[in-house]
Order: sequence, then structure tokens, then C-alpha cells
Amino acid sequence: MFTKQAVEYAEKYKWFIFPCVEGRKIPATPNGFFSATNNSKESERLFKKYPNSNIGLATGEKSGLFAVDIDTKNNAQGDISWHELIKTYGEIPHTIEAITWSGGRHILFQYPKDKLIGCKTGIRQGIDIKGQGGYIVIASSKVKNKEYAWKASCHPENTPLAPAPQWLLDLIKENRRALDSLEDEVDIPEGRRNTTLMRIGVKLRNTGLSQQVIAEILQKTNLASCNPPLLDGEVSKIAQSVARYETDFMPVDDNIITLTHRDEDVMIFSKNGYEFRFTNISIYGNGKLKSTLTLSKDKKYLLKTEINLSIQSHREKFIKACNDKEVEQVLVELENLIRKQLKREEEEHLLKAKQHYIMTDDEREEATKFMRENYDILYKIVDATNRMGVVGEENLRLMVYLCFTSRILKEPLSMTVKGESSSGKSFSCRSIQKLIPEEGYHFITKATQQAFFHLPEDGLQHRIVYINEMQGSEQADYSIRTAQSEGDLILMMPIKDERT
Repeated sequence: MFTKQAVEYAEKYKWFIFPCVEGRKIPATPNGFFSATNNSKESERLFKKYPNSNIGLATGEKSGLFAVDIDTKNNAQGDISWHELIKTYGEIPHTIEAITWSGGRHILFQYPKDKLIGCKTGIRQGIDIKGQGGYIVIASSKVKNKEYAWKASCHPENTPLAPAPQWLLDLIKENRRALDSLEDEVDIPEGRRNTTLMRIGVKLRNTGLSQQVIAEILQKTNLASCNPPLLDGEVSKIAQSVARYETDFMPVDDNIITLTHRDEDVMIFSKNGYEFRFTNISIYGNGKLKSTLTLSKDKKYLLKTEINLSIQSHREKFIKACNDKEVEQVLVELENLIRKQLKREEEEHLLKAKQHYIMTDDEREEATKFMRENYDILYKIVDATNRMGVVGEENLRLMVYLCFTSRILKEPLSMTVKGESSSGKSFSCRSIQKLIPEEGYHFITKATQQAFFHLPEDGLQHRIVYINEMQGSEQADYSIRTAQSEGDLILMMPIKDERT
């Protein structure tokens, strides 16, 4: 829908643009605004891959601009604040301006060559700055069926970007000093390094800064103040943890529980020197939350135990064992925080899973051209497997190859290969498998329920399910039928060969 408009922004104005989810302001691509490009062909490919997307514009040095974001929704009163600034400092130069879906304004200025302008939330009530590491949504995007539009007298077609007035740059600089003051932490001792850097990172994130900028500031603080400094990887993980959240979401007080680390297997929370490390987190069918909890204070190990946070008697035993009543209320709060975190991650995962791949016209044309030039590709498959040592069974090899390559289709093929023991079935199939990228298949030695159910939610998406031995597969029958009904396996159809 917006492909032509997006390409024009990239081609005509050299703006770095990227697709946002249809009707929303969040990036559609897995890499977010890091996918932004000002290459017309690449932008066309991106927006055809994600049709009907809104258009995001990456602000900062690359696009050569930053934006004053004036918000009026929910009584933000950004227009009143802006009017007061104009009244105090004087009018701004004529520059590009847009009206947002909610009636707010985006005023664009040249990005200064000699200054760093990041993202800042609330330089005045209802006024944010979108600079390095940020982005805005631009015309003709829509949110809640309301459209972003360029102000007629300030359209980019007839309006050049103006340099920002000095008073605005000074105002941003004042807020920048507030950020720089976060780096003035001195002599951060071992045992307080992670918590202190996490607290600084939270404050930075609440100003609207991106993960990259937060990481740079934290690294500088780490080298200057931490005794001894943390490893670069640890600092990067702190910045990554902070950047997972929306701005103004996370607490910044030592007296409030803060999520300081999250990866695939671990959640770590901190409060007043305590560190709560949760591993093996699981929620049972009855809603009970169980995990392994390791407690330490000021980096000194106190206790490690299995705990069900939903059961009061478990919490009481834990409190008694660690001999600290202060922990009691914290455990109740922690259960709620873990549940919220798991729910948020599930929603993010589902949103990502819904973003399916669509071949663009250019990709389709390129594929068609390749097939025309390589009309004998099936003979090449036979030749390749011949050189692997496979003899005979040419039709079988070709059928297996076609079945395997259908994994990227909406309705992939499936097949069962049967024959006498040691007749070469596995060798033929495994030879074809070598022609498929490793990430393109899921190999199962023996088909069981666990082989199917203990997979990530999208673990079978566009992948070959290769079951090497059907012995014991009766156990997996229900699992396979469940996968079929949920669309993970589309169709299973055995084809009998009378000769065998």
C-alpha cells in the first residue's frame, strides 16, 4: 500500500526508512529500525515483504535530521508547552512539519554535524526529541484509521530542512547534561557494579535512548568508575536487558525491585543489595509458578532452593531459611513481576511469529530467471547425489528433493519412504538432506511424543520434519495429528508402490 511512497522517501530525500506494523508504530522487521535503508531497491523489497506496513523514518545522523515530537493526546499538552517556548525564545525557521494521527506535530530540523542529539523524553511537558537511535512514523501511515500527513505549507517537496534555532539546541544540551551526570558515579565497588550500572541504564532508557547509545554510556561509566571494571560482554547484556522495555516503564529506585538480567534460562532481580536469581522457571497447568531460586546479598551467597512462589508455605520456609523477614513481601512482588515478564515475552514472540515471509516481485522474477537458465536442475540433483555414491533410485531421490524444497510453501508436501531393511532408503534421503541448508530441517531419530511437543512454538516453521526411523512411531501418532490440526504439519499422505 505504501511501497511507492516509501521508495520515494528513500530515493528523493535519501531518508532511511523501514516498515512498521500495519496500524501501529512498532517496527515490523526483526531488526527494528536497524533495517532502515535509503536504497530505493532495498526499500521496495522491504515494503513488499511486509505489505500494508506503516512507514518509519530513522532519525539521527544517517537521515540528516532530528524531530521535535509534540504530543497532544491524553491531555499531554505538548502544544501548550511549545507555545510557551516560542513565546519565550521566538519563532522557529520555516522547516518540514507533519501532523500526527492524534493531532500532534513532528517538526523536523537538520541534524547538526558537530553535536550529538539523541532521544529525549519530556524536555518540556508533552515534548520529546527524536534523534540518534530513534525514529518517527511519517505520512501516509495510519494509526486507528487516522492518517499522518505533511502540513501543506511545510511539505518536504517544497520545504528544505532548516537548521534548529540555537535556543532549541541549548535546551537539548541542558537535558544532555542531565544524562552526562549519570556517568559521574565514582568508585563503584565489586558487589554493586551490576546493580549501579543497571540503575543508570534504566534512567537512560527512560529518557528514550536506544540500546546502542545506552551501551556506549554504560561502557564509559564502567571503565571510569567500576573497581574493577566489568567485562565488555556483561555491560552489553545490561544495555540489552534495559532496552527490552518501553521508555518510562522500568523503576529507577534502589528500593524498587529491578530486573537486572534476562536471557533464555535466567531471570535476575535486585533490591537493596539482594540478588534473586531464578532458573528452571515453569508454570504448571494449575497456574503454579515454580523455579530454582538462588539468593545472595552484596554478592555473598545465602541460599539456593526449589520454590513454588504461589504457595505461602514455600515462601515461609524460604524466609525462615535465609533468616530475613524483609524478603517476605519481595517474594510476593517477584511472582507478579515474573508472570508479567513471561506474558510480555510471549506476546512479543507471537507478534514475531505472525510476520510471515512474502516473496517480492523482484525475488519472484529472479527465481523465475534462475529456473529458466537452469531448466535441467533436477538432472543436476541426480548428478550431485551420484557423486555422493548413491546408485539407482533416481525417481525416489527427485521426489525426496521436491518434498524437501516444498518446506517454504504454505502447503508443503510430505512423504513416507518404505522398503526392505538395508535397501538404501536412509542413505538416499540423507544424501538429499545434504543439499538443504542445516537450518532447513529438524532431524528426529525416533518419533515420540516428546520429539514433537518439546519444541519452540515456531520450531517446525518452514522446516523439514525428517523422521529417520518409524519404529515406535505409534507413540507419536497423536502428536503428529495435533501438529496437523494446528497447521504445523499440513498433510500426511502415504503413497504405496505396488512393486514394493
